[in-house]
Amino acid sequence: MKQLTKQRLIGPALCMAPMGVYLCLSFALVFGLLIIGLCVNGGDGETFLNEMLEHPLVGIADQCCMLTGGLLGVLFVRMRNKTEFKKVLTFKNFDWSVPIMLLIFGWAAGELVDHFGGLILSNFMTVPPNERDLSGITGFISACILAPLAEELMFRYCGTECLRGAYPTWLISLAGGLVFAAVHFYNIQGFVNVCIGGVAAAYVYCKTRNLWYTIIEHALHNALCLLPIFDGVYYEKNGFVLGQWWWLLINAVLLTISIVWYFRHFRRKYTGNPFAVNKETGLPEPEIAKPVKAAPAVVPYQY
Repeated sequence: MKQLTKQRLIGPALCMAPMGVYLCLSFALVFGLLIIGLCVNGGDGETFLNEMLEHPLVGIADQCCMLTGGLLGVLFVRMRNKTEFKKVLTFKNFDWSVPIMLLIFGWAAGELVDHFGGLILSNFMTVPPNERDLSGITGFISACILAPLAEELMFRYCGTECLRGAYPTWLISLAGGLVFAAVHFYNIQGFVNVCIGGVAAAYVYCKTRNLWYTIIEHALHNALCLLPIFDGVYYEKNGFVLGQWWWLLINAVLLTISIVWYFRHFRRKYTGNPFAVNKETGLPEPEIAKPVKAAPAVVPYQY
């Protein structure tokens, strides 16, 4: 029990280490911009800083800081789990239905919860709208290339692998989704939306241990958000974004399809539990090579 308690303390500490590196680099970036502003504009460095923080190139620099923290997190995971990173980045036996259905579930579930949750909460409170300008090529690079790589490394890989063996899958997925949503600094509606996607992505990674699935889904999700096809789909009430009835119907159908796929395909195929708790040590189980099955004999079709 003493070893388990120790691992349960070490795991979260290692999870937070990459985030600490990212926050230090991000703080250094902001502090550097403030110093430049003071040198350029004299005493009006704050105005310069606020203008620069809205510049898309600064967003790219911030994503690079997170990517650096994530790459250092890979070293922390290797130190604790003795896991080779290349094993979770593979296209061998790649199942394209996983990122596609993960995208459909995260999108549809988020849209439905957004609407009905916002419909209720808008009667009691007003929230500032979520604003984020990702237009242009820099916005595309930040949202569809750097963010999927940096955030999946930080939250899905480091945030789950450091806890593997010490906590059950459901708790790892829930905690990962909550932290993932918190760092986006959205209002309560956006927080819940991102949390749903984060929990689903963490669960899929825990079951498949293939980071490409969540990276691809993340990139596709952000790419959809950038498409100019949502005019007339939403309306606003006290800062909450609500959807038209036909949009809700479409997402209800998509959510149903993804749930059916989960029970009929995903749950049957990914039956193991690589993140099972080891009650004796709190460490991940050693990886054992699976026996190779002999190929079935090829015979002609029979009438």
